[in-house]
Amino acid sequence: MSKANKVGVHHAFAENGSDGCEPRGALLSAKDDAIYSTTSRGGSFDAGTIVRLRRVSTPPGP
Repeated sequence: MSKANKVGVHHAFAENGSDGCEPRGALLSAKDDAIYSTTSRGGSFDAGTIVRLRRVSTPPGP
């Protein structure tokens, strides 16, 4: 959710599953200010991945 309380797509998984697919885990907020979750498939051995989302600062608009 953005500062303007708008929801958007933050990540779109690759169609080939290389970065994970089928997100299943809860969203966990960590002390490093990142949000973590897991996928049930995809990754190197199609056994799932750990997903890390970081906040990105954006400059104020005009």
